[in-house]
Amino acid sequence: MNKKFLVNYLIFFLLFYGCSDKPISEKQKAINAYKEKQDEQYVRDSKEILICTVKNTTPEIFSKTLKVSPDGRKVVYASRNESKSTFYINVNNQQHPPYPVIMPTITFSPDSKNVAYIAGVRKERERDLFVVKKGKIISETYSEKDMSESGVTFSPDSKRIAYSVRENELWKVKVCGSGIEYPAYDGTLGETLKFTPDSQHLIYGTGIEAENKYFLVIDGIPQKVYSGIGNVVVANNHIAYLVGDKKDNKAQMVVLDGVEHKRYEFILELGLAFSQNGKHLAYVAQKDNKQFLVIDGVEQKEYDKMGPFLFSPDEKRLVYVAIQDENAFVVLDGVELKHYLAELFVDEDSRSISSLLDKTFIFSPDSQRFAYGVNTKLSQFMVLDGVEQKRYKQVSQDIAFSPDSQRFGYLAVGYDDKLLAVVDGKEYPIDEGGAVKFCFSPDSKHFAYMVSDEGRWSVVVDGEPCKYYPNLLVDERKTLFNENGSFHYLAMRDNKIFLIEEEIMPINQ
Repeated sequence: MNKKFLVNYLIFFLLFYGCSDKPISEKQKAINAYKEKQDEQYVRDSKEILICTVKNTTPEIFSKTLKVSPDGRKVVYASRNESKSTFYINVNNQQHPPYPVIMPTITFSPDSKNVAYIAGVRKERERDLFVVKKGKIISETYSEKDMSESGVTFSPDSKRIAYSVRENELWKVKVCGSGIEYPAYDGTLGETLKFTPDSQHLIYGTGIEAENKYFLVIDGIPQKVYSGIGNVVVANNHIAYLVGDKKDNKAQMVVLDGVEHKRYEFILELGLAFSQNGKHLAYVAQKDNKQFLVIDGVEQKEYDKMGPFLFSPDEKRLVYVAIQDENAFVVLDGVELKHYLAELFVDEDSRSISSLLDKTFIFSPDSQRFAYGVNTKLSQFMVLDGVEQKRYKQVSQDIAFSPDSQRFGYLAVGYDDKLLAVVDGKEYPIDEGGAVKFCFSPDSKHFAYMVSDEGRWSVVVDGEPCKYYPNLLVDERKTLFNENGSFHYLAMRDNKIFLIEEEIMPINQ
């Protein structure tokens, strides 16, 4: 991974311009109009708001407990009162009640209004733990060995909190404030504890290990027993999961809303996915040493091996990677695109490097356009709408189509090892050593991203940086922009954290 990128991905795309004597297309006219709008002068109105003064903590405690809220406007971290040997959390500048023990799995609610965590008291050589929300204990007290280290899970509507505990040597899931007692079993399986998107149903996998029996529990009701349970996915109240057949440990199948699909020799666990609103379900299966995609129970064309797949936002299109003989290629709407070498070389970690970059698929918001990345031994480039784009030393997965689907941009490294933002085919040099979070404004007129160097961070809009800070806190939002076109981010200077709010204002207004 090139150190110039601050993300763990690789890929991306750009808009293709054809050089031709033919009449300019309507799409090209729209692109040219956007370029002209970018030349309009504007000013950035920036405002700093102090939200937090970091104190009474250590670098280790701060880094382990620091969390940014989903809306990117709040922070939480833990502090320590040395004289009283207690810890307390701070939400922005609000100090919560102290406890002798606070576990690092601090969690913001999806609406960013509340914080929940596991705290406790010391009892001789052990610790008793409980769940805290809004600074108040909301659960019973359990010994440390009887409370799951995974922390708490909020429902999507932020109203419910679930967690796992052990009682009488058996594990059960509890929901704070619901009064519901779920049955107890040998444990909760991996990452299966989750709510449905409407927050109405709670799901988790569990079982009886001594009898090799495993099953899903939905709202406390055990489902059919299998010899194993794998990945569980939910969408629009549809529930699908991978299971092993208790009659044949080598047989695997998918269960969708309680209905068993066909058994196969093997099903790729992480390849089980719904389309955005749950209209379609797809997964990769194998039989007779051939792999293929199964879409809504229907087997597609067989290949030697299958790669990742992606549904379009409107759920009408599907794209996936296939490998046949020595070739790797993208299959879009059932049509095979250009073939490339399936295996370029084996890296120093003995990993096989493919010509198709992992996780590089992207549809435009209107689902009409599609792009993916290609890797050669000397270069990387994007393929947009079936057309190969300019080659670079490296392209980044930090890419985006504009909300209106007309524009495209990404980050790349040139052959001179200099970092670039590539937007609508135009290259914007980046003087700093790193960049992240490329995005377009809601009206599609502007693009932005964060840049960084040693002790030097800024947010760039249309290629122009603003004020530099010693550090920026990169949250999980996919964009910096708000719906009204303004944008915000968190900056840190000395021991202070600021909320930076900016507006883009045309000079002629």
